[in-house]
Amino acid sequence: MRFETKFFDDKNGIPRTIPRLRGRFGVNHYLPQKEDPIFKSQNISYYAEIMFKFPSKDYAKSRFDILRQSVYYSASLTENLTVLTGIIAQIQLRTNGNQFDVYYGPTVALKWNFKAKLRETFDMVNSGDDL
Repeated sequence: MRFETKFFDDKNGIPRTIPRLRGRFGVNHYLPQKEDPIFKSQNISYYAEIMFKFPSKDYAKSRFDILRQSVYYSASLTENLTVLTGIIAQIQLRTNGNQFDVYYGPTVALKWNFKAKLRETFDMVNSGDDL
């Protein structure tokens, strides 16, 4: 669980501050390593995430915000560089409370850590120093 605040200007140019509560459940499956592999710290991960927003009544009536699911493969190319590839699906309720936006498709991302890490996933919360 995580609490966050979203700051933005709405479609009418009104500055908004929307508190959100985010819950995520996921699993990382670390894959076995071969001797001297090209990709290190390989894993397959999946998670489901749900977000609830707490806007003012004049902006949106519904508390539901986003439901997201993701499945991906990630691996370290170096001690600092991690690559991720997978699929993502997301459904988001519009502020009018009557329409959903649906996003889905492939995803590719690169992550650079200034401090080298032994094992890395894209959704790690801690610094990873104890891994």
